[in-house]
Amino acid sequence: MLSLTIRIAAVALCMATGSVTMSAASRAGDDSYYYEQSCAQLWHERNSIFAAAGYCFKSQRAKRVFGTGCFPPFGKLHIGQKSTVKNIKRAERAKRC
Repeated sequence: MLSLTIRIAAVALCMATGSVTMSAASRAGDDSYYYEQSCAQLWHERNSIFAAAGYCFKSQRAKRVFGTGCFPPFGKLHIGQKSTVKNIKRAERAKRC
């Protein structure tokens, strides 16, 4: 559990400083990437963004994958993250996930 907490904190720090390489944030303009992913991959990528932003997950699946800890800003996304989530959701709808 501690390593998951450290990993989430590291992702949050990288996203905050803009140092994430080939992350969802840097692929936001490349919608084709999302259409190549499976529904499970899309779910994980979308929820990873929320986990990095401290979202308090309610589903058992998300709690198992990302943990139960939540922290400020409690899932509030900045504009780039919102755009990425929107693109992922669009791909999920197209794939009927």
